[in-house]
Amino acid sequence: MTRKLRIEQLDSRTLFAIDFDIDANGRIDSLDPLAIVDSLNGARASSARMDIDGDGKVSASDLMKLTNEFNSNINEPFARMAPGGGNGGGGSTKVTYQYWRSGSSADSLAASVSGGLGLMGGGLDVDRLFRWMGEKSYPMDSNGNATGKGGDFLVLRAAGTEAYNPYIETLVNMNSVATLLLPDRASASNPTVLDIISKAEAIFIAGGDQANYFNYWNETPVEDAIYNAIKRNVPIGGTSAGLAVLGDYDFTASTGTSIVSNDALMNPYNSAITIDGTNKADGFLTPRDTTIVNDSSVTSILGLLANTITDSHFRQRDRLGRLVTFMARLDADDLVKQSAGASVKGIGINEQTALLIEPSGSAIVVGNGLTSTTDLPRSVYFMEHTVAAGTQQLTSPLTYTDTKVTRVDYEPATSSFTLWSSFPATAKKYAVSATGKLATRKTAELTSTSAAGIYG
Repeated sequence: MTRKLRIEQLDSRTLFAIDFDIDANGRIDSLDPLAIVDSLNGARASSARMDIDGDGKVSASDLMKLTNEFNSNINEPFARMAPGGGNGGGGSTKVTYQYWRSGSSADSLAASVSGGLGLMGGGLDVDRLFRWMGEKSYPMDSNGNATGKGGDFLVLRAAGTEAYNPYIETLVNMNSVATLLLPDRASASNPTVLDIISKAEAIFIAGGDQANYFNYWNETPVEDAIYNAIKRNVPIGGTSAGLAVLGDYDFTASTGTSIVSNDALMNPYNSAITIDGTNKADGFLTPRDTTIVNDSSVTSILGLLANTITDSHFRQRDRLGRLVTFMARLDADDLVKQSAGASVKGIGINEQTALLIEPSGSAIVVGNGLTSTTDLPRSVYFMEHTVAAGTQQLTSPLTYTDTKVTRVDYEPATSSFTLWSSFPATAKKYAVSATGKLATRKTAELTSTSAAGIYG
């Protein structure tokens, strides 16, 4: 009998994971096989996920779309002209951005928008986050009922396709839904790009490779355009890599490699641990940025994540240990302001889970329903550690004890809470410690006061 290999089951096949997991994240969920081909051909691989249609699995349809995409762009895979192209006001400069728009081609006349931050942990997208973002520009009557369409919903990414457009269109009633792909620093200065961002009523940063966001967008007019959007009360959201860039401090992955928890705990000064903001008055999308540090309309929103670093795919990829290490580095490197009671904070979010934060600091955890008894909880981990006095040198393995953890699960009946100060009564609270010891010959010890372990 002929045996057939189901593409969607590749993740669980160890042989393939060893041979093809190019980005070393423990599973094949990006363009790993194509990375091999691109490497042989001397091209830089796209970081777009294989799951083009966003249904949570890699199917034959996805691979066909990828094949067509690469074949149709074989001569200029990263420099296609945007619709309506030309030079975008850039003289002879070649247009490298791409723009796909569904719905009205005219700008929205949305009268008002309410801001906020939407943080999603990766994996299958959470519908409720996109509804929450879109509804913030709906016109409402005195009873709080929508009376018309919302504004223009914009997805930003550095690689990938317009696959988000039809998905978001099914969730919200917007004037338009569009995707803007910005694959280099030149596109991040293009006047047309900046005009598009200036007219958005919701901005969502897709997943991918956060190193691209820092390399292409940091300290560019696009970053300033996002700051201006926040000033206009536009909600900002992100998933996976898009979540990674929304913290006050960010793991940039700028060495081209990620890092797993044990490697981080074994050596907190591992060269793969790259965190932006070593200049205390700078960073990407941070209230410390010199361009907006005195603008309270922007810093009041970004300040909701002050002294905070975020991480995604949290429990699925066992990232608690590395987030503890990131926090220890913020502490030891004196990146967090020294003051009485100052603390460094981390937020780790599981897949299929999102944290919706209102400008007031009111927040709620939402997520997709569990589909089987083996599903991990839809949880957000709030982690906090009082900074040590003075400057310290971290040990290898890491010694960093008594990091407070509050785990908040998505529960349909749970109401909102106040970020960091008033968690739901059902939240699980405990502490974790990196002890500076080895649990085994090659494993750093990480202990928990919870009988259920480090993930509570």
